[in-house]
Amino acid sequence: MQELLDVQGIVIKVESVDEYDKKVTLITREKGKIIAYAKGARRTGNKLQAPCDVFNFGSFKLFAYRNSYQLTDASIRNFFPGLRADYEASFYGSYFLEIASYYARENTDETEMIKLLYCALEALLKEQFPRTLVRSIYEIKAIMINGEFMGIPENSENMSTIDKVIRYIYDNPSDKIYNFVLNEDLEQKLKKIAKDNTSRAFDRPFMSLQLIEND
Repeated sequence: MQELLDVQGIVIKVESVDEYDKKVTLITREKGKIIAYAKGARRTGNKLQAPCDVFNFGSFKLFAYRNSYQLTDASIRNFFPGLRADYEASFYGSYFLEIASYYARENTDETEMIKLLYCALEALLKEQFPRTLVRSIYEIKAIMINGEFMGIPENSENMSTIDKVIRYIYDNPSDKIYNFVLNEDLEQKLKKIAKDNTSRAFDRPFMSLQLIEND
């Protein structure tokens, strides 16, 4: 008997399968990173056509098979339409999806990564936040969540300003870390810290990052 599941998460990758179907990679709170097949999702007017797109956040109904899932229905709460209308923002968003996919695993609790990803995608669309800053914060927090950040500053009164920024990112939940901007000098220092950590943490290049840096 097939098991019907209701999961919450974000679509991080979509691929075409056969003539009318799609293969959808989701990062979910309940099941971690999973692959689900959406029959008929490439047909015009199919109820799964709109939900099966990257960046979509919402609830997804799945039938669980032995080695895969079938997507049967979805209720999308945020399509992030601004990312689809802004090429630069979509490049950054795609890079964030790649990092989430890199870290996420099946049958793990990915609540924190989903929160971070959602907040970072929202921040990309706010004019007050430079996208380079959004990226640095996202990279650092993602690495922190997965326990690979080098050298969390001790919480003391003698910390430098940049150490206080790092400590703030570490101490606060994802929905609180996109509420500040930095001057150019501090942003460059944060960017360097992020680059040093990503160079150490990631063992392969990300395609979307190449698009950002070559833009």
